Amino acid sequence: MIHTVASQKKAFQILNSSGLLGFITPDTFLRKDDFYTFRKYILSNFSFIEIIETGPVFSQVRDTWCCIYFIQNKKPTLDTKIKQNKISRFVVSVEDRLDIFGKQKWSSSDEISQTIWSNKNLNIVGYKSSKEAQEVIEKVELNKRLGEIQNFKISRGEEGSKLNIQESNVGNFKMIIPADIKINKVSEGISIGVEGLTPNKVKTIYTHPKIWITRIQKMRWKNRIVSALDNRENSAGMKTLQSITDSK
Repeated sequence: MIHTVASQKKAFQILNSSGLLGFITPDTFLRKDDFYTFRKYILSNFSFIEIIETGPVFSQVRDTWCCIYFIQNKKPTLDTKIKQNKISRFVVSVEDRLDIFGKQKWSSSDEISQTIWSNKNLNIVGYKSSKEAQEVIEKVELNKRLGEIQNFKISRGEEGSKLNIQESNVGNFKMIIPADIKINKVSEGISIGVEGLTPNKVKTIYTHPKIWITRIQKMRWKNRIVSALDNRENSAGMKTLQSITDSK
């Protein structure tokens, strides 16, 4: 995702005054803490025209959730509105999603002021964009988060595909993927070197005991959340895993 951000910033820099730009990219930049500065840069300097949250639309990477966005090289104002169209998360197959996208039969379509996202904590672009939904969310956000109640750090794993994991016979870390997580049990994982891991996550997460949590799974599955305690201090995970770590 880092190289994708770099290419998008380059496109922004060469965009003509009042020019339009469209990108298809993983949707992690909309909400992940690591991309806060990128979101702030866009929301402060450009006007979003439309965001289409497609979900997985590439057969080669069916676990990658995507979005398409269009921006204008124009400073946003209080009147700037963003159209947010979405394909339901209940749509399972890539082929069905592509069909819906082609027909533009969105599961939901709302318009929201760009200032809503500009004023949100960490400039997170929310899943729910209607005025009514935001009123409910604002009430929920008045309560403390888990990390504020206790010294817990919640984070996703490493970016990239599990197909790109490079096994190492001398590696001193273990890479965990969702298939390694069962209810209350963690498999050993694949031996890897520490060199390819995010240094900050190595320091704050991977070298501490942690709880691994699988991404919320398909709606039709009975066990949609699977988690397990991993007491090891040398285990890392892929992006489809969440971790909860005592940050003390």
